[in-house]
Amino acid sequence: MSQISYIKYKDVIEAWRFDAEYFKPNLLEMISNLEKKWCFVLWENAQIKWWKRLPLWEDFSDEWIPYIRAEDIKNWFVDYENSPKISEELHKKLINYQTKKDDNLITIVWNSVWDVWIVKFDLDKCNLTENACKIINLNLINPDSFFAFMLSSYWQNQIHREKVWTAQPKLALERIRRFRIPKFKDNIQQEISEIVESAYDKKQKSKHLYQEAEDLLLTELWLKNHTISHTLTFSTTKKAVDEAWRYDADYFQPKYDELIEKIENYKWGWDYVENLFKYKKWFEPWAEAYTQEWIDFIRVSDFTKFWIDGVEKKIPEKMYDELKENYQAKKWEILFTKDWTIWITYVLKEDLKWIISSAFLRLNLKEEYENQEKECLALILNSIICKLQVERFSWWALISHLKPSDFEKIKIPLINSWLQKEISDKIKESFKLRNESKELLEQAKKMVEDEIEKE
Repeated sequence: MSQISYIKYKDVIEAWRFDAEYFKPNLLEMISNLEKKWCFVLWENAQIKWWKRLPLWEDFSDEWIPYIRAEDIKNWFVDYENSPKISEELHKKLINYQTKKDDNLITIVWNSVWDVWIVKFDLDKCNLTENACKIINLNLINPDSFFAFMLSSYWQNQIHREKVWTAQPKLALERIRRFRIPKFKDNIQQEISEIVESAYDKKQKSKHLYQEAEDLLLTELWLKNHTISHTLTFSTTKKAVDEAWRYDADYFQPKYDELIEKIENYKWGWDYVENLFKYKKWFEPWAEAYTQEWIDFIRVSDFTKFWIDGVEKKIPEKMYDELKENYQAKKWEILFTKDWTIWITYVLKEDLKWIISSAFLRLNLKEEYENQEKECLALILNSIICKLQVERFSWWALISHLKPSDFEKIKIPLINSWLQKEISDKIKESFKLRNESKELLEQAKKMVEDEIEKE
């Protein structure tokens, strides 16, 4: 349905934007709601700093100072544990690009320009990548309340309004400076802070429980603290080459044989993936089929071992109706990525209205293994046990790819039933806390929106 907005010539000149999208009625209404409240322009009461990329002559190191990249940051709270490191010397050169507790961050060039986070860890030294900016020294709103506002539709709509669509979406720093920010009462800000802190605590407890489950698994297989090294010189036999039907040296790295030996010597036994699972492939729509709304189409870039992290692509309702019988995942099925970032695995906890790309395999346990704990199996598939085998089998074309026939050859240790249960219980509790953390952030976001819309 077409929409009409009536705007002043002065508004067009001030915005220096002539596209109709910028003046859509719902966006103008959003600005009007904010202006009815006591609000301020961001640049007047905060500092906004933008990061640049590492100098061309610099690189990562084995030292301990985290260098957080946009792709390392997910799920609203900044984490540094999987980030690369930089040297003390380089850290000192990047003095203007450091980050600390309670900094609010936003990406300005990446897969999406609306990702927002807050730093809640407390490190003396930490740096942030390019493609992001930090918002600090807020005078009229505390960092937690500002973060909750950034999660809200009022911030997201300003992002949507101001970003520029080129080959890669961009958001100019100057436009962020002009964003309108509401001023909330002190008691409301305090309540929001308590909710955000509680959400962070639950997220941390969730992470620790997941790590405990992984430690139990790796300790059981004598892989905890096991050093995996890439050997520069080694030999193999002609028989091994003929059996593998592979001639690339990397396939015969000793580290792979070390892992396989531990799996094959496991006291409770092992089996191949093809004997544990039956699987189905997925569907890939043509590019013209994507829309801006309707049904979620899940790709690997949207996916993590903790679930979906934002969905960019949609497909029409009609296409969904045609595909759902064969291509809609069901509750308790296991999703496994075979393209791009391979081996990411997740057990579905609910039936959802969506379609998943052809980069996934949809796994179900065969009858003889129906007593296996799915969460424990998902952990194995997410761990180094599967990662190294995938690394060995996968081949590189334009993207990394694991053939289903190679996936079937992956060896899975059959963990003792009581330990499976203990691992599974920890993972379930971890996901429960993670969901509670997300729900608290939704609560904080709703408080912000309700305050803005209150008469």
